[in-house]
Amino acid sequence: MGGDVADPCVRSVGARGSFDPSSIAPLAEALDRAAAEHSKVVLDASGITFADSSLLNPLIPTHRTVDLRVAAPTRQLCRLLEIT
Repeated sequence: MGGDVADPCVRSVGARGSFDPSSIAPLAEALDRAAAEHSKVVLDASGITFADSSLLNPLIPTHRTVDLRVAAPTRQLCRLLEIT
């Protein structure tokens, strides 16, 4: 998870697979690290196959700390964000 994009102030974090209470920790840690080191974080959500409200737990504080963008969200993730 992760990789730099062209702007050195931006950190890209890639997410793949399902995210629920038992699997969210690695993504949460990657977002925490990215937010601690960069002013803008881009979550590449194209590989998320399932996400419940557990995904919101790391997204909300990251959004409050830095400029967070979600790139290529899946339909299911869009629905989760719309409901929220």
